Amino acid sequence: QVTVYSPDQPSTPWLTGTTDDNGNFTFAPTPSTLGNWTVKVRQASHGSMINIAVAEAKVATDVTPEAGNDNPKNQRLMIQSTTRSFTPLQTILMGASGVWGFIGTALFFRRG
Repeated sequence: QVTVYSPDQPSTPWLTGTTDDNGNFTFAPTPSTLGNWTVKVRQASHGSMINIAVAEAKVATDVTPEAGNDNPKNQRLMIQSTTRSFTPLQTILMGASGVWGFIGTALFFRRG
């Protein structure tokens, strides 16, 4: 879930939406509204917040222009989720490694 807040009304959501399957979210801030736009991304009680400074009708940071278009009005922000869960196989392998580590340590000290 993504929520965007404008500099004019920082307590009222300006835009809400969700990321795509790759964790990307695109929006175009109003060029006439200058200041810090706040973007909050939340998933399963985890989240992050980023401030995007907009000055002189240009997006200042964390932007990439669309392919072949350097016009600042057509730039977009890409937010990608960094939280991923483990697959069942990874979870089993991590658990088995932990158990084997405990067994190996116990056997090492036992032979002493």
